[in-house]
Amino acid sequence: MKRIVLSILILWVLCVVTGPITASELITPQLSQRGMFPHATTFNATTLTLDKSLQKAIKKQSKVRISDTILAWKVINNSQLVGWYIVDNVIGKHEFITYAVGLNTNGEVIGLDILAYRENYGQEVAEPKWTSQFLGKTKSNTLKLGQDIDIISGATLSSRNITNGVRKLLIFHDLVLTKK
Repeated sequence: MKRIVLSILILWVLCVVTGPITASELITPQLSQRGMFPHATTFNATTLTLDKSLQKAIKKQSKVRISDTILAWKVINNSQLVGWYIVDNVIGKHEFITYAVGLNTNGEVIGLDILAYRENYGQEVAEPKWTSQFLGKTKSNTLKLGQDIDIISGATLSSRNITNGVRKLLIFHDLVLTKK
C-alpha cells in the first residue's frame, strides 16, 4: 500500500512540476516557492515517510488525518535553513485542492498558495484576501473556521478543509521537521 501511495505521489509531483499549466492549476510549485522565499538559494525536495505512531500523534493534536508520505522542500539561503515549503492535498466538495504552505524555522506561516483548484465554484479560497489570514499563524493558534479564519460562502467545505490542512501541517512541522 505504501508503494502505491508513494508511486501516486511521485506521479502527481511529476505532473505538477513538469506538466503544462491547465485551467485548474493556478500556480506552479516553483513560482510559489519563489514568491514565499524570494531570497532562497536552494530548495531541497524530500519525501518524508511517517510511521503509524507519528501519524496518530499528528492526528491527535490536529484532529486531522495525515497521509504516510509528505512532500516537503528544505529551504536554504546561503547554506542556512530558512524554512520549509510543504505541498499537500485536501478534498474540496468533490475534488482535491492542492495547496502549499511556507513555514519559517519557527513554524510560522509565511505563505499559503492554492496550487490547483478543481471545483467549479469556490475559487475565492485562492485569493490573497483569504489566504493572507494564515500569515503569522503557528501551532499555538487554534485555526478554527469562523473564529480565526473567515468562512467563504459557497466554499465552506474548501475553506474548512484547507484550514484543517494548514493546522495539520503546523503540527507536522513541530513533530517532524524541527527534528530534521
